[in-house]
Amino acid sequence: MPPVCLVVGIVISLVVIPILLVFGLLFAEFLLLLLVLPIAILLRILFVRSWPIEVWRGKTLKDQENVRGWRESSDRITDLINEIRLRHSPGESALP
Repeated sequence: MPPVCLVVGIVISLVVIPILLVFGLLFAEFLLLLLVLPIAILLRILFVRSWPIEVWRGKTLKDQENVRGWRESSDRITDLINEIRLRHSPGESALP
């Protein structure tokens, strides 16, 4: 075997094959994501979970409510901000 073939074989073994393996794993991961993503979106739509909205003053938790959905949580946060602003005069702290 000529020495040039030996050098080419070593380069392929140490450089090209690991690069191809990395790209192969990335492609397999992408295909897995394409498989799982629609299922995850469907489950998220069907089983809407509630999450907590918390009102903190410093390190003290003042209030917590569980709300379901993006729109409902956004509306409730806006309502809480308005309630807190109405309870206090401009010179006072806005949080209870």
